[in-house]
Amino acid sequence: MRRILFLFCLTLIIFQFLWQYFNPPPLPVLEGGPIPSCELQGKVYQKEYRTVNGSKELVLYLSITSCPQQFRGEHPIQKCICYMNNTDNSKNSKKYSEPLMGSTVLVRGEASGFVRPSNPGEFDAAVYYASLGIGARVNKCVLVAEGSQYNGVTESLWRLKGVLETRLEQNLPEREASVMRTMLLGDKGTLDEDVKALYKRNGIIHILAISGLHISILGMGMYRLLRKIGLPAAVAAVLGTIFLLLYGCMIGMGISAIRAVGMFLLHMLAECLGRTYDMLTALGVLAVIAVVSQPFYLYNSGFLLSFGSVLGIGCLCPALDAAGKGVERGRYREGIAAAVWERGRRLRQAWLSGMAVTLMTLPVHLWYYYELPVYAILLNLVVLPLMSVLMPAGLWVMIVPVGSMAVPGSLAVRGILGMYEGLCRFSEKLPFHTAVAGCPKIWQTVVYLLVLGIVISGKEKLNCGVKWVLIGAGFCILVLRVHTGLQVDFLDVGQGDSICFRTKAGEAYLVDCGSSSKSRTGDYQLLPFLKHEGIRKLKAVFVTHPDSDHDNGILQILGEECSVEIGRLVLPDVSGGAVEEGFAELKKLAAAKGIPVSTMHESMEWQNGVLKVTCLHPPKGYTQEDTNECSQVLYMRYGAFSMLLTGDVEGEGEQLLLRELEERNIQNLTVLKVAHHGSANSSPSQLLEQLSPHISVISCGLNNRYGHPHRELLERLDAIHTDIHRTSEEGTITVWTDGKKVTVKQYKRVAKQ
Repeated sequence: MRRILFLFCLTLIIFQFLWQYFNPPPLPVLEGGPIPSCELQGKVYQKEYRTVNGSKELVLYLSITSCPQQFRGEHPIQKCICYMNNTDNSKNSKKYSEPLMGSTVLVRGEASGFVRPSNPGEFDAAVYYASLGIGARVNKCVLVAEGSQYNGVTESLWRLKGVLETRLEQNLPEREASVMRTMLLGDKGTLDEDVKALYKRNGIIHILAISGLHISILGMGMYRLLRKIGLPAAVAAVLGTIFLLLYGCMIGMGISAIRAVGMFLLHMLAECLGRTYDMLTALGVLAVIAVVSQPFYLYNSGFLLSFGSVLGIGCLCPALDAAGKGVERGRYREGIAAAVWERGRRLRQAWLSGMAVTLMTLPVHLWYYYELPVYAILLNLVVLPLMSVLMPAGLWVMIVPVGSMAVPGSLAVRGILGMYEGLCRFSEKLPFHTAVAGCPKIWQTVVYLLVLGIVISGKEKLNCGVKWVLIGAGFCILVLRVHTGLQVDFLDVGQGDSICFRTKAGEAYLVDCGSSSKSRTGDYQLLPFLKHEGIRKLKAVFVTHPDSDHDNGILQILGEECSVEIGRLVLPDVSGGAVEEGFAELKKLAAAKGIPVSTMHESMEWQNGVLKVTCLHPPKGYTQEDTNECSQVLYMRYGAFSMLLTGDVEGEGEQLLLRELEERNIQNLTVLKVAHHGSANSSPSQLLEQLSPHISVISCGLNNRYGHPHRELLERLDAIHTDIHRTSEEGTITVWTDGKKVTVKQYKRVAKQ
């Protein structure tokens, strides 16, 4: 009966997912766009400090009670997040004031909605915050007024959290203290960024989340302690539940903590009622409650990973354990043989549990992160057992006063965290550390999960070899990436350029990546796109000229640890002047990473199968102070398909380009990347008439300060009857061709703010 209830809950979740896949729930929307000066009233239900540029800034979470009409549209906003401005000097604001938990406050600031992604792989902030019930953000926020009533319990817990954080800071070095604050108190805003990136790259970031591991150590530890001192099971369960609920309120429950606390409560309820606790039934009931109360949880990676991990342990792990009879025989061993057998059984069980969790959550990892740390399972075999030592040591350091009593716990915390970091650094030096697999299609995910379903349902009938063959086949289907023809992606990087093209063989090239309107374009737009597409290596990166809106994203990925390899850096062949000086930093970073640098000038060409690329500008040794006039121009042919990538070429450079086009009789172009983001001073009528492109792509930022694309340029494009596409309106524009047919797709999830 218990399993029937679990299957019923699982069926409901699947139907809910399918319904939402074809009928996505509406997002809360701030109608009319951003509000420069907005006043709203709400209750503080959560607050935290985040480290920004080395200083701590207060962040408030409000349940809105009174707000402008824009918040109350067709899809109203119920909650918002406020980033407080501690430097405001206005007369009516409370500088540095921290509102109490549960108090009603009046705040003023710049309100805006969350931007939807405009490129494949880009983080969807709107959906993520919608899963938390939050529909808007208020920047540069100041506190105008605060009510006198507040929630004494939650405010006391907040102050207790502050005391415990101070103890950690006093007893541990700053780096270790930030890790333990995150691990024990859910304080992610002040986590050391280097540690966070290191743990994430190596697949152990989950140890920082308040999850089942933490709850089992804290909750069950408290319950067993109360039982040992002689309290009845019911009393111990009630007290343990109260303790865990207060702990959850103090840390501000995330979805993984909600799941873990919920399962603990059901476990304690079973203890009180004298019933048998079933982990999978509890998981199913909690999943249904969570999804019904908040449909966007089905798009939350934390929800999917948390519930998927328990599902893997409860369903897939028993199916993978084909040595059950051998384990039973081990019970009759005695002495040293029995001890050795038991240790081997535990190690094997830990390995199978880790493998089951990895296999069950693999589609989630690929859907949201697009890559996998290869050695994560091996690392977790060491990391997870040590957590049972690390957490009590951290709790000891956090509870005891500063002094000699804290030393043993402090040494244990430093030693274990040092070991974690050392193991991560070592694994990164091993070959094939990270596998960039890309985002699977929905049909691949369905097939993979069906394969796991067959393995689970046939655990008694299928032998071990057949199970692993099936899993291997499902894995191959999940990571399969098939390339056909030539694909060109014009990314939306705001006011800038970034173009990626791939051949039928899957070899990828990049032309420019930079922006003057978006920060960290390399980290937030380019790398997520490459990983989403399963691109592990860029065979060559072309930089047309050294303006920041064309190369600052490339500078970012050259200057940091990056799982995408760059084979060669190709620059325009120029001598002297501002252009050569502008390339100095690129060359320096490339040399530091051992990336060869070469140059291209007019008439140089290279070929990759059917694809042929010719440089049409600049001439060899070209000298010009204007960096735009020196832009590298690439002409590509793929069967009957032709494309011209122009960078920001204009002025004299454009006249030289026109002469070259006429001499080579290049016309009836398939795709033109319009020069200089649609500036009025580029792409003259004579050039456009010579090329007569069927498709014209303009890369520019939404509502950019330059007014690109200019009206004069659009009129010239209309005059030649070309099909105009803009990244500012359509997001990533993908052009695909097999050398004959051409298709154009726009990324649909574009911000409409």
